Amino acid sequence: KMSKSLNNYIGLSDKSADMFGKIMALPDDLMFKYFTLLTDVPDEDIDRLQKDRLSPGSATRSPKEWKEKLALEIVSICYDEKEAVKAKNNFESMFQKHEIPADIPEIIVDAGRVEIVDLLVKNKVVSSNAEAKRIIEQGGVTLDGEVISEWGRDIEIKDGTILRVGPRRFYRLRS
Repeated sequence: KMSKSLNNYIGLSDKSADMFGKIMALPDDLMFKYFTLLTDVPDEDIDRLQKDRLSPGSATRSPKEWKEKLALEIVSICYDEKEAVKAKNNFESMFQKHEIPADIPEIIVDAGRVEIVDLLVKNKVVSSNAEAKRIIEQGGVTLDGEVISEWGRDIEIKDGTILRVGPRRFYRLRS
């Protein structure tokens, strides 16, 4: 079953990178159902997936490789093959190489000092002060790689600073 409450849904209106990431985060045991129900992959490939899952020692592909194939197939169906490859490269650079994506949104701010919670809320990075405080307390906000752990803290804004919120949201601050 695919649903929001099970946190395993893939929205048709999701961005290609988000769609790819959600598929890569799926539990391994759901791959068979997703391949069967959501793709036009030949039955021979799906049978091979089943055999690989049952006999990992003699597998032709790892679960990660199967998920990449699944993600490429589904993103290609919803977008196109070029967009699917772009999403795959973005995923690899962020989660395997721990790089900052090349194409990130910019936030225009006044130069100088600003309270981190205000920066996040006023620029709609988060929806509320409470959400901003929670993410900061959990260590989910960084500026140029430095973890911001105090939500009352004023930060110095420099042009080009990279703001990261959670594992996937990056912003370039411009003054």
